[in-house]
Amino acid sequence: MSTSHHQYFRRGSDGTRLLEHGEIKELILLPQQAKLSLKFRMRWTSKMGYNFNFDCVLSLRNEGKVSVRAPFIKAAGRAISPIVENDVALKMRFNQNGAGVYADRGILVHVEDELDLAIIKTGMQLHGADAYDANFFIQKILDEKLLSNFSIRTVDESRNSPNAFDRPIDVELSFGGENASIQNLRLELDKWETFQMMATALKG
Repeated sequence: MSTSHHQYFRRGSDGTRLLEHGEIKELILLPQQAKLSLKFRMRWTSKMGYNFNFDCVLSLRNEGKVSVRAPFIKAAGRAISPIVENDVALKMRFNQNGAGVYADRGILVHVEDELDLAIIKTGMQLHGADAYDANFFIQKILDEKLLSNFSIRTVDESRNSPNAFDRPIDVELSFGGENASIQNLRLELDKWETFQMMATALKG
């Protein structure tokens, strides 16, 4: 609130603007009813030899009683991108701790709906003489839990380093909306859990 003007202002992805009376009332009364939860899944995007690129898709589900306006997801310590490149309704904002994807005020998450908002790039590299037959090799890994026969990393990371190493997702996330309070969680996926999700995505 500006004490000199006796008016309320809000800063968002589209800049700072004056709040109208109805918006002030809505923001005061509704935060306790607006509730978001974060969901995630793997989406296969491309294959290069024994390397597979995936997106870890981050979605927000509305589990409250009112629609949520202008949802956002922020990530600390790991790159994050909008679910759709060059979408004018989604803005990237950066700070010293990381980056976030912010939807404009025209984007709503309705009650019981789920909105795909952001992605984290990841991938899988297969290791072994039988890896040329990817379907067979992946099933063999699943059946025998052969952790040494794959690495979790992007194609670019595999190309830049011949040595096998893992870079599973481990990131601090924050999410919320104009009328939904900010929540924080740590998304930590271990190597085996990530591989299982990727194998399921490839089958789908």
